[in-house]
Amino acid sequence: MFAQEWSTSGEPRPLTRVVILDESPQAQYLYPEFLLFQRLFESAGIDCLIADPADLAFHNECLLVDGKPVDLVYNRLTDFYLEGDNCSALRSAYLADVVTVTPHPQAYALYADKRRLVDLTNARFLEEIGVDQQVRAVLAQYVPLTVPVEHRNAEHLWQNRRSLFFKPVSGFGSRGAYRGDKLTKRVWEEIIGGNYLAQSLIAPGERRTVADPQVRPMKFDLRAYAYAGEVQWNAARVYQGQTTNFRTEGGGFAPVFTLGEEEELAGSTKQLSHASFTFLLDETGAIEKLPHPLYLALVRAERATSKLAGKRFRLADWYVAMEDGQPSKVIREWYGWVAFDADGGYHPERGSPKNDESDSDDNVDSTALPTREEHDRIEGLLFKSE
Repeated sequence: MFAQEWSTSGEPRPLTRVVILDESPQAQYLYPEFLLFQRLFESAGIDCLIADPADLAFHNECLLVDGKPVDLVYNRLTDFYLEGDNCSALRSAYLADVVTVTPHPQAYALYADKRRLVDLTNARFLEEIGVDQQVRAVLAQYVPLTVPVEHRNAEHLWQNRRSLFFKPVSGFGSRGAYRGDKLTKRVWEEIIGGNYLAQSLIAPGERRTVADPQVRPMKFDLRAYAYAGEVQWNAARVYQGQTTNFRTEGGGFAPVFTLGEEEELAGSTKQLSHASFTFLLDETGAIEKLPHPLYLALVRAERATSKLAGKRFRLADWYVAMEDGQPSKVIREWYGWVAFDADGGYHPERGSPKNDESDSDDNVDSTALPTREEHDRIEGLLFKSE
């Protein structure tokens, strides 16, 4: 990605020096990520420094850090248009086109400025600029209706606030964002004069996780990280409260595992590179396979099963590498307690309250761990040796 940005800038010479830029970088929550990127660049033979924008200087048509010329800036600033006084050197160099900045203000204006949501949900505007009807239909289905908050529509928005979410045009990280049903008149007056957008409220999805001392519902959102029109990877943010945050116990970033269509089919021999296998262990030590598509449907409350109604089990969830459609290697194991209500509905549980052994890092309840014999039997079922 960075090599492509450098090449696209039109520079024929090799990329030699990169600056990872953020305000007070060592105080940033994701500073460890900066260090990983620094190591990545250096492993490719590219000098890399981590700096504050105030560390930069623009002199003789060249951007400098510690007196050294800078080729490319990996921009992690939240001053997206480089408007602050501390960004003056970077802004001058960018406007003079003597440094490659990624991401840069123009990209933010085109792809990330929240006002684009107003454009993307304005059917008349989209038609006028020639957007294909099929694309317009997709946008209308998936992008929540977004309008600017202005004095002329303020009364209408206030009356309908319970179905709306309000966010500042220039905000980030959920700062200054409000659910309409939580608004006070004082905050509303600030919103009217504060350059805000109103967006149709979309309830977040939920997943249940185990975090001491109880099973709790957690909200989540999904994020697709894209570059040059291609999705690079997906991630989720898990949280409680009005907006995403890193404060929730057991919350934060969460992995997203993508199953191909073949992996969704029970018994399919057209597996992709990895698949999940789930097993139920009852109080007698009996082990039963639970087809993973059924397990997902139960977790999502899309199905219930009368066969398991009123019973409690230990659950084993194994993530496995596949080869020629068959399990070849266990990558990860997870264990927990589950119970099914009288209607066969799925409910995660914690182990015995007398036993407080748990691994809070990965939410594995050690009271649900199998014995060595049970583990061997699960392996036998997985690899079909029994």
